Amino acid sequence: NLLMNIPWSGAKLCVRTPKNPPLSFQERRRAARVIISAARKFIGTEYLPGPDLGTGDLIGVMIDEYSKYRPYPWIDPKRVFTGKPEELQGLRIRRESTGLGGVYALSHVVSEKLIEEIAELQGKRVVCQGFGQVIRPFAEHISSEEHRAVVRAVSDISCVFFKESGLDIPKLLESMRGRSVLAESEYDCDRLAPEDIHKISSDIHVYGARENQLGFSEAERLNTRLVVELANFPTTLAAEEVLEKRGIQVLPDIYANAGGVAVSYDEWANGDLFANEANIRDELKRSMVTIAGAPIVRAIKDKKFTRIRDAAIYVALTRAIAQDRARGADFEKEAM
Repeated sequence: NLLMNIPWSGAKLCVRTPKNPPLSFQERRRAARVIISAARKFIGTEYLPGPDLGTGDLIGVMIDEYSKYRPYPWIDPKRVFTGKPEELQGLRIRRESTGLGGVYALSHVVSEKLIEEIAELQGKRVVCQGFGQVIRPFAEHISSEEHRAVVRAVSDISCVFFKESGLDIPKLLESMRGRSVLAESEYDCDRLAPEDIHKISSDIHVYGARENQLGFSEAERLNTRLVVELANFPTTLAAEEVLEKRGIQVLPDIYANAGGVAVSYDEWANGDLFANEANIRDELKRSMVTIAGAPIVRAIKDKKFTRIRDAAIYVALTRAIAQDRARGADFEKEAM
């Protein structure tokens, strides 16, 4: 949030559920209602919920549950939650904002020549772990006429879809209508085991599923030039050390997937002003390129950072210190 210059802190509100068998939609709805009921006293004042892994289709249910209690009657329940469906005054672009923001971030660092051997996106081979709400818009935009990258593979828990010459993402998306996993699609391509996603060579390897997916052993054999973290914490610390030694740069989650929270903030603060989709896209691009990207590039060039993650953290901490000083903090006195 600091990197995006958004005046929010961050927190996770979650419930642990069994992995096998996965919860049904009805069970997930009940779990969502339990969470909101338990946390209702600080929702709307201290906490503004937004969608995360496994909850993107439950925001309407959460609003409904919160509306039963309304601990603060003067607050409109729909203004408390972000990532709302359009029917509840949400922004349509919110569902694709993380993936689209990742495209803007990637395009920016490539145009600034921060990635050796990747001077442009056109023709670059892209491999994506995941094919959910984040990767689908990312893959669609990165392979569009504007960027013309070649998406060779995508994956989910069922399998990997691979095509040497590149997947036709619009056709693949069409084949997924009414289907929940890739294995149910009739799209014509090679099908591999989910773990094979790490073995496919690429110029850009994108991780957009869950945390801790790229570990030490995967990092040792990964054949790519850049790792893009569209998921939260997909790369372990051990893996990042290996990647650094091998000269593989990482576009970190703190920057790459920040498009989601940027649009969530616009939805919360300026929802009525950003009803036009073109305006939202322009503001998202400004956030990813001007507010976050440009300071990161300056930090790398001026402070001689070798990792994009270090530069991003430096920018965020610099803003935190500046904000504290604006509030009257005296760091030298407090250090004595």
